[in-house]
Amino acid sequence: MLSFYVTNVVGETEIFGVYGILRYSWVMWLFIPIGVFSIIIGIILKRNNQKYKKNLIIAYICLPLIVIFGSYRFLFNDVVSYDNTSYLASVETKINIVLPKDIKAATEEQNNYRISYVISYVKVFDSEDNIAFKNDIEVNSLWRKELSTKIKNLLPFGIKEETKLYDCYVFYNVTKNEYNNYPSDGKHECVFLAYNYKLQKLMILDNFVVDLN
Repeated sequence: MLSFYVTNVVGETEIFGVYGILRYSWVMWLFIPIGVFSIIIGIILKRNNQKYKKNLIIAYICLPLIVIFGSYRFLFNDVVSYDNTSYLASVETKINIVLPKDIKAATEEQNNYRISYVISYVKVFDSEDNIAFKNDIEVNSLWRKELSTKIKNLLPFGIKEETKLYDCYVFYNVTKNEYNNYPSDGKHECVFLAYNYKLQKLMILDNFVVDLN
């Protein structure tokens, strides 16, 4: 359906994934008039004894889907937050690494019986801000171009698989105040950053507890 395609493009799924679709799911409502128009055409065709079932069937199937999926932005409003700059500023302070300011972001708190963490996907919009951030990465020894297998295996499964899409990384152990070191035995609160130069995409994994007991 065209409405899903437009939402996918506007939501920049290559950056934000499903969070981008959720953010702009309301765009689907803009296509409601097309469905209504299809019903009207079907009724007119029926009155003129012409083929009409195709118009009505498509409209009756698509309209409810558009209404339901279009409401997802509001149904998940308490689950996913967008452009929460105050939260990102707190992360910046925690890890002592300067982050871009002109950004677009989606943040979700994952919390289940096995694991909990906060995941953010950030796009750097301003080209000068992106260049400055990239230059800072190049001279900041905390950023690493390679992620060790041991540290990668500490990450949640989905995040671990995603790391191959990024160019540089920071693993910060909040508990020990250490960067890019594999933790010792015990529980450690950690923050993980990954950046993709081409997409200007930053991933932030925060409040992630590594338990090596």
